[in-house]
Amino acid sequence: MKKTIISIFIVIIIIGIFILSELQSDELSVDSSLINKALDLAEENRGELEKVITYYQNSEDTLKLKAALYLIANMEDHSYVMYNLVDSSGEVVNFRALDFPNYDSLLKAVEIIEKERGEMDYEKSERIFDNKTIKADYLIEQIESSFKAWREKPWAKSLPYSDFCRYVLPYRGSNEPLEKWREYFLDKFKDLPSNMAEPTDAIEAANIINDDIKSWFGFDERYYFHPTDQGLSEMIENKLGRCEDMTNLTIYAMRANGLAVTSDYTPYWANTGNNHAWNAILTCRGQVMSVSCTDTTFMPLSILSSLSCSNLFTCFGILSWLEIACSMV
Repeated sequence: MKKTIISIFIVIIIIGIFILSELQSDELSVDSSLINKALDLAEENRGELEKVITYYQNSEDTLKLKAALYLIANMEDHSYVMYNLVDSSGEVVNFRALDFPNYDSLLKAVEIIEKERGEMDYEKSERIFDNKTIKADYLIEQIESSFKAWREKPWAKSLPYSDFCRYVLPYRGSNEPLEKWREYFLDKFKDLPSNMAEPTDAIEAANIINDDIKSWFGFDERYYFHPTDQGLSEMIENKLGRCEDMTNLTIYAMRANGLAVTSDYTPYWANTGNNHAWNAILTCRGQVMSVSCTDTTFMPLSILSSLSCSNLFTCFGILSWLEIACSMV
């Protein structure tokens, strides 16, 4: 009976893999209607996107053209979001989280303000959409640098193109301001392969980069009251942030070096009233590994199932849940 159940479960997994493969194929295909829609949505910025397309149409690298079209077709709704802190009447409150020496003093100030002006909350003040503002030079630099890392880094060369498009090629982590970050981290870790025990090991490379980030960037509760996700320049200057900032910084450093990384998150834990974000990496063998901003090394995602499986949301979708399911057999 047990063997029958296991066999059925394996068949379900195999079917799931085939379904996932089809979904991935459909998602990566970009037809002319999607591109035309993207160009129309860009409005006055249409010319910048057309410059990117023309640039790669004139190149001999058809794969880069395909990647450019993939980014443009999926650009809709991606944006830099800015917020205002407002009181109960909707009036903007002039409040700077970093003006306070620590989180306790910040909370005391919030309490005083709310006694006078009612409960405060953040509301969106402006969204700067990528498709309406992004420049051709920026997008071309992102594509060129991502291909350079993918084709040259020893741990990245066997990464499938579909995974490259999803987890290396994207130029942003969340709703942060767009800044150039690939060349900064590509140069910072240019000697990494020569300092590794096994240069083809993506997890070893990721752990070394992760250790470096933790040595100079830390978590600070005051950033719960920071009105935006930080860009690279702000994070380098302050060297502090919340979990979303830490995951974005990790994404920058690792994607810049050809590592297939994204952010996972849970909107609520089952046993506490808070959310959390962390990073996950996809190895060339298809294994999903995860690390939190306070962890020392990447670990199999299946280990996270013991934390709060019913409340775990992941950007890796079916693949990540497949990992968790396999760990429970």
